[in-house]
Amino acid sequence: MKLSLVGAAGKMGKALTSEVQHNKEFEITNYVVKPNSSLLGKDVGSIHFNQQSNSLFVDDPKNAFDMFVDFADAQNISSRIQMYKKHCKPLIFCSTGLSSDEEKSIIALSEKMPVFIAPNTSVVTALMKDFAKKISKIDQSLEIHISESHNKSKKDAPSGTAKDFARMLQLSTDKIEFDRTDEDKNSHKIAFSNNFESLELRHDTANRSIYAQGALNIAKWFYQRPKNLYYMQTLIEEIHE
Repeated sequence: MKLSLVGAAGKMGKALTSEVQHNKEFEITNYVVKPNSSLLGKDVGSIHFNQQSNSLFVDDPKNAFDMFVDFADAQNISSRIQMYKKHCKPLIFCSTGLSSDEEKSIIALSEKMPVFIAPNTSVVTALMKDFAKKISKIDQSLEIHISESHNKSKKDAPSGTAKDFARMLQLSTDKIEFDRTDEDKNSHKIAFSNNFESLELRHDTANRSIYAQGALNIAKWFYQRPKNLYYMQTLIEEIHE
């Protein structure tokens, strides 16, 4: 499967590039960065791994591909949407930090092409979300607290995953506690409590490879799906239930 990786110069771009190097089912044929990026035309391997690769950063796909995978930040959304409309290929969209209107614009693309929205590509995180939703419905007396921690390089705060949890549990995103540290690991926590009992759901990741692996697992399932809007829950319901 041939991928166009959007946000190829970022940390998740590097993680996905590394993961694909060890996976014979995939090939990244286009490494897409912002139109004004200083890395345009530079060698991908030299930038990420200090080793020549003969693949260059581009601002629009030049080679044949089957699917977009977008791990870029929230900037430059409008031009990326135009790029997706022009190529009309399936899209796995993993960016976070978008405004409500920008999110609606991404969702609207599903009228033209298959779109899979995954602010977090970990299946375990998706299962955590599903379990939390069931708990909140069973006992509405429980107080719910959401918190998250990421490396200080993460630009949006709270994280897209934490906001997704809050929306699902009908909580204000303003009440999410977040922390940015020097450690290169991520943590999300949902805590339930009342006067009689408490429960804590927590998911920690030590590095970004789990999200790269998750994106490739999504791609396997998502490939050649019909035009529609898909989420992690869609995948879980079909594969894991």
